[in-house]
Amino acid sequence: MLVVGGQRWALLRESTGTDLRILAERLAPVDLILVEGFKTYPFAKLEVHRPALGKPALWPEAEGIVAVASDAPAPADCPHPWLPLNAAEKIAAWIAAHRLPPHTLS
Repeated sequence: MLVVGGQRWALLRESTGTDLRILAERLAPVDLILVEGFKTYPFAKLEVHRPALGKPALWPEAEGIVAVASDAPAPADCPHPWLPLNAAEKIAAWIAAHRLPPHTLS
């Protein structure tokens, strides 16, 4: 499917699998890529955690988490920065201030 507007266009294609490395290469050159999902990929992650949904937080076990955005208070044992989920400007400021060095997806 092709979506066209006055200033931009987007092409949507069917895929049999998703290789984040290939997709990231298609975005170059960019300063920052935000990705939803890909929990097992080896890159820095900002976890979005809503305890009211009844799912456990990932940060105690998952690798790569560098901060958590949540609508609940931070647990005392969390070693990561805890960001207010409903304050997008604070999350964006944290991301901008803590930019990690470029990472090659493996």
